[in-house]
Amino acid sequence: MIPSNRSELIEYCLERCGSPVITINIAPKQLENCIDDALQYWREYAIDGQERTFYLHQITSTDIANRYITLTDNILSVIEVYGYASQGGGQLFNAEYYITADAILGAAGTGGGASSYFVAKQNLVDMNWLLNPAPPFRYRIHNHRLHVDTNWATKFVEGGYIAVECYAYIDPDVYASVWGNWQLRELAQAYVKRQWGDNLRKFNNVALPSGVVLNGEGIYQSAISEIENIKSQYIDNYGEPLGFITA
Repeated sequence: MIPSNRSELIEYCLERCGSPVITINIAPKQLENCIDDALQYWREYAIDGQERTFYLHQITSTDIANRYITLTDNILSVIEVYGYASQGGGQLFNAEYYITADAILGAAGTGGGASSYFVAKQNLVDMNWLLNPAPPFRYRIHNHRLHVDTNWATKFVEGGYIAVECYAYIDPDVYASVWGNWQLRELAQAYVKRQWGDNLRKFNNVALPSGVVLNGEGIYQSAISEIENIKSQYIDNYGEPLGFITA
């Protein structure tokens, strides 16, 4: 059965370890911790654990005073920030409007076609990048604060919106199929096995009344090996390929 929620994933992990044929000596809280650990690693390193998306935030007076906005807990990293207040006076006083209009009208008379329009637009982009560069920004996942290093009083308007292009975790409470992801299942069961072995190895080589000797150390070391293999072979190697690097 493919798990569709947290409880089913826990039951799946126990069955992979031998339950109900074998008693798995692990507390419910330890099971929850194992699932949390596996979910955190999968979210941060697996290609299917996050998505590229946009977060829309309405600017408040507090944001302007603080010079940062607080993002939601599921945002891992920020790619770009959009929504700076326009420094022009509207469409009739916008340089882009006139340059684009001239390019379109000129294309009709010079026979340049779309090429002159494209060149004009590209020049506008280059001019804007040189003369009006976007301010730098900083973000750390542990405080969820997006700092934009600029004059907020002139760049942002209270009540306006800022769009943040970012990578965000896939929320399993929204997308239940997360719990059935094969990489997450493999990692979660290995974490459960490691915790089970760690519990047993505290009583290693103890003979039970049936004559069976506990070998918690063997279970623990086997789980450690499985975890390393799953991370390196099943998760890290399934990421996006690295881009070209030029010196």
